[in-house]
Amino acid sequence: MPIAPPIQGSDLETLPDDTDLVEDLASRPDVETVLPKFVGDDETGRFVTAFFVVKGERMVVYARRRDGDTVDFEQVAAGTVGEPVDWVGTVWNQTLRFADEDAGTIVRLRERAAYDTHWLFAGHDPDESFESYRVDPLGHEPTGFTDCDHAPSGDNETAPNLGIDVSSCVDCNAPLFVMNDGDGTRSMEVLNAVHLGEAFGDDGTIRGFRIVPDGPVSPKEEAVYVLSQMANNENPAIQRYARAGKHALVFLVGDQVVGYASWQHVGSDVTLDSIYLLPEYRGDGGLAETVVQAFYDEVDVDEYFVETPNDAARRAIARAGHLDTGVATPVASLTCRDTTNANDPGAIYADPRPRPYNPVR
Repeated sequence: MPIAPPIQGSDLETLPDDTDLVEDLASRPDVETVLPKFVGDDETGRFVTAFFVVKGERMVVYARRRDGDTVDFEQVAAGTVGEPVDWVGTVWNQTLRFADEDAGTIVRLRERAAYDTHWLFAGHDPDESFESYRVDPLGHEPTGFTDCDHAPSGDNETAPNLGIDVSSCVDCNAPLFVMNDGDGTRSMEVLNAVHLGEAFGDDGTIRGFRIVPDGPVSPKEEAVYVLSQMANNENPAIQRYARAGKHALVFLVGDQVVGYASWQHVGSDVTLDSIYLLPEYRGDGGLAETVVQAFYDEVDVDEYFVETPNDAARRAIARAGHLDTGVATPVASLTCRDTTNANDPGAIYADPRPRPYNPVR
């Protein structure tokens, strides 16, 4: 069957169904598991873009590549990892988490799978080398904001799953305006208690508000999206908020929205995905530690995972007393599924929505 990128969800009926290939491979006695990145389901067919084969301590990545007019799977990378510290689901509905010492290997392998199948969704190969293309969450520190006069691009970008449009700066990509039902609000006004329907005055008190990804999109979610775009601009490894099963807390100091924490549930496990504070609220004042503790109190679990924390996040988690006590376990995760929407947060290949979920509409 032909494969004509860029792949869209509507193309599934004309694409190869790789269900048998993956299930036959997973049934081999020497294979512990196969983790496929795919679109589709058991009714429409599953088109696999890449898959990870685990054999003992060896993990091998296969991705679709082109050889002339032929498209087939090729081995593109391999690495040595220990046993997963967490394993939820099987084959088509699966999440594997690997402990801190294996995080660098997992990050590199999943980025390599994305790099080698980029053309399927983008319609072209990446323009840069793999080292330039990859977004290593372990290698990024927040940088603060660039000095910019902020010129609107004139184009509005839709925020996936939120029903809002955002106008950003043509030079630095900072969010400038948020449009909801035709009404535009300056992003700095979105990050204010009045927009959130609250009012406290400049009393300096930090307050956290829970966001549940259900029902109409709230002003608090708009604020989290604006913050997450700022976070993504500073550190491309932080995905923009897209609802998508993620829970969040948004934090205010007085009337100023200053940051957020986001997490998700997979099975009975909780994974802290990101914490972010505006640059002027970072430092040794303990605000990041307060954010971590507020998240922990909100989820009401004894232990949780932390997805690929950088040094700043580690410091906050350590100051909260969670890192050396076993409360928080830094991990790197592999999950099934892709998304067919190249505009989704985290670029093309990350679909954070908890399984089961069919991304093809």
